[in-house]
Amino acid sequence: MRRLVLLLCLWLVPLTAAAEPLAILELRFVEVPPALAAAVRARLVAALAAYYRPVTGEAEVLRRNAEAGLAPGCTVGPCLTRVGKILGAERVLLAAVSGHGSSFDLNLTLLE
Repeated sequence: MRRLVLLLCLWLVPLTAAAEPLAILELRFVEVPPALAAAVRARLVAALAAYYRPVTGEAEVLRRNAEAGLAPGCTVGPCLTRVGKILGAERVLLAAVSGHGSSFDLNLTLLE
């Protein structure tokens, strides 16, 4: 799993920082031990924060979407455009890590 996190961080963080806002809409973990999920979440958010300015976390995204009357399950379709407008984000991230025994699947969707 360490290799996965390292590769993920290298892939997400170019050499120079950008001034593009990013909103983390969802980081979902399925059958991943809680300690590992917390470590992956922390490293992923740190890697994103090293490149995107600012990064709006999941809790803030949920709060602001609720204030705007947007359903919490908005993860596909036209409502994602609205999410970006509500948050003033250039990009919206949806991520899922699924555990299968000693193997893990990582699915990252970065929408512009």
